[in-house]
Amino acid sequence: MRKATVVLLSVGSVWMCLVCICAYLSLYRPGLATRWRDEPPPPEPLMGLTLGEAGEIIGSASDGTLYEFHYGNYRSPSAWSEVDAPTGNSAISAQGCSPGDGNRIILPPPGKIRSRVREDCVYIESAYHLEVALLENGDIWSWEHERYAYTELFLMFFMFIGCGVGALILLTGTGMAIYQQFKKTS
Repeated sequence: MRKATVVLLSVGSVWMCLVCICAYLSLYRPGLATRWRDEPPPPEPLMGLTLGEAGEIIGSASDGTLYEFHYGNYRSPSAWSEVDAPTGNSAISAQGCSPGDGNRIILPPPGKIRSRVREDCVYIESAYHLEVALLENGDIWSWEHERYAYTELFLMFFMFIGCGVGALILLTGTGMAIYQQFKKTS
């Protein structure tokens, strides 16, 4: 009976630690499994990147020419277009974009960074975080993470269930340990 108590307490402790780590990484520090993506270069080498007021990602060339980055998806590839001034359309084609906060675990891009911009865009049921980095060699890399409200609710539900199962295992093991201790003393 003593081995069963130790096994239940060990399994319950490990289970609860894993649930807490998964909850922290998925809900509070998302994007660990997301990787950087190589983007097409602009028509001429850029000196730096800036973020416009509406979430436009603007690259400036050495001669003062401005290029606006349009982030691609599965339907259309990313592209650069020459502009005289920011167009007011965010790089992700979303409303409500603002400078990003950096509340994510992001591995560094594959090279030394010259310039980097971050933006967060929120829809009704989803949120996007986009980072675009200009490397010293002139390459453009992007990192995008997308979150959906229903997926978050589903994940929170399973974290709650996982926490309940872990608590049940721990309480059973603790109850058995208390019972064994009580049985020894009487």
